[in-house]
Amino acid sequence: MAYQPKSYRKFAATTATAAMVASAVAPVASLAAGFTDVAPQYKDAVDFLVSTGATNGKTETQFGVYEQITRLDAAVILAKVLKLDVDNAKDAGFTDVPKDRAKYVNALVEAGILNGKSEGKFGAYDNLTRVEMAKIIANAYKLEKQNDNALPFTDVNATWAPFVKALYDNGVTSGKTETSFGAYENITRGDFAQFVYRAANLDVAPEVVSVSAINAKTLKVTFNKAVDDTKAKFEVKKGSVTVNVAKTTFSADKKSVELELASKLFEGEYTVNVTGLADQALTGSVKVENEKVAKIELLGEVAPINAQNKKQATVAYRVFNQYGEDITKSPLASSISWTASNGVDAQDDDKGVLTLTNTSDFKTGDKVAITGINVSTNTVVSGVVTISDASATDTVEFVGIYNKDGKEFSGDLAVGDFVLLLNAKDQYGNDVNASKVNDDVVFTSSNPSVLTIDKAYDGQGKDKDKIGLKFTAGPNYANGGKVIITAISKTSGKVAQFEVNVKAAPALDTFTLGTPTEIVAAGEKVKLPFTAVDQY
Repeated sequence: MAYQPKSYRKFAATTATAAMVASAVAPVASLAAGFTDVAPQYKDAVDFLVSTGATNGKTETQFGVYEQITRLDAAVILAKVLKLDVDNAKDAGFTDVPKDRAKYVNALVEAGILNGKSEGKFGAYDNLTRVEMAKIIANAYKLEKQNDNALPFTDVNATWAPFVKALYDNGVTSGKTETSFGAYENITRGDFAQFVYRAANLDVAPEVVSVSAINAKTLKVTFNKAVDDTKAKFEVKKGSVTVNVAKTTFSADKKSVELELASKLFEGEYTVNVTGLADQALTGSVKVENEKVAKIELLGEVAPINAQNKKQATVAYRVFNQYGEDITKSPLASSISWTASNGVDAQDDDKGVLTLTNTSDFKTGDKVAITGINVSTNTVVSGVVTISDASATDTVEFVGIYNKDGKEFSGDLAVGDFVLLLNAKDQYGNDVNASKVNDDVVFTSSNPSVLTIDKAYDGQGKDKDKIGLKFTAGPNYANGGKVIITAISKTSGKVAQFEVNVKAAPALDTFTLGTPTEIVAAGEKVKLPFTAVDQY
């Protein structure tokens, strides 16, 4: 039979249509969560089977994902998924099939999807093998090979090859290894569920289920099934204006894609058109609001006294937009009005630090009530903080060496091109800046002949939001070597260490002089070939 597009395939000898299959695999609420043995890779398939009423778990909490499935159980499940007319099927005459389930086997036999192990025996309680599974599913969904490439599996004989080839070409199944299909191994309930689910989905036309804004610059498009990410092309429009897409990121299961736009979303309706997946463009839209302040948080219940000015204390805060993104340093967050109790003045730096100023020195244990209001969105935060001892750097955590070009630390490169990124917190768990780190932490180098310590700087790293420890080259920097950097908090005595390996600068290791290729006459100049090799 000539190959037909998947959208036109029909089930063999049954009135079940592609439309019925589409309704069967429509998105459903997560059901697999009720089974404790369903790993993430099986979830969608188990959800599908349970939602169609084809099967339940082995118990209330166990689907039996890793248990082997019998031919009878597989027949019952498949007949239910295909919605065959089981009540009117002709009796196939198998004596080993229980009466209450014979109708499902009869319907599959009548449809030409499977047959018995012998004339009067179905092999009801025999375990289903992987090649038997391939034949049943290929017949059920009328799957055909898509190309003439040979199967890579050496354990599939000529009898089973057409069915395995049909499943393999359509992406329904793969081998146990690159060269072995696991032809005669018994198939588990979980694997059987996956193969049925994938085969059923082949006949479902792709659709856009939803479009949503997940952050200030990104739209998420969700499909009803996994799609081919190599064929999908996206167009985003706001009204008649095309919006540039800066980055496209598909999920691992290919059922959704995130479209990061070149600019932030602003109020209105965005429409996403997807081409390359169907004859006509798939479309979805979403209405969004302008980015706004949606939440303000005070970070902590204590306000440490300023060691240099005891009339002042500080407390950290954060501001978030409607997508949960931190916009503390955004102009949107600069219009928060702060008030404090007991005559205390409250002023923020628009960067996440609120400074409380009293008319006299604060005392440890003083209580101050704080309220912050963003008038434009009526977003309010309030809390009571306790004045505490001055903040001091308590812990340092090294993150790693950073170079903006991703280069390896090497003695032939400028030492200033490398920084050791770190995180530092005070005794209250708040982040501290580089100035605080330099005041409160002693840094040492185990090998000052290679690297000595400069100091810590703010604004380092890819996003310029980290503290970075910089170095000065020692006299043997070019020769490279191992350096242990140690950080010791002056207040807590806590120690952190990081091993820095500086690769030696390339240097001449061997030099081989060749002979000229031509005869040289007296008084003539000649070029001599040579080979120069460094230590690498």
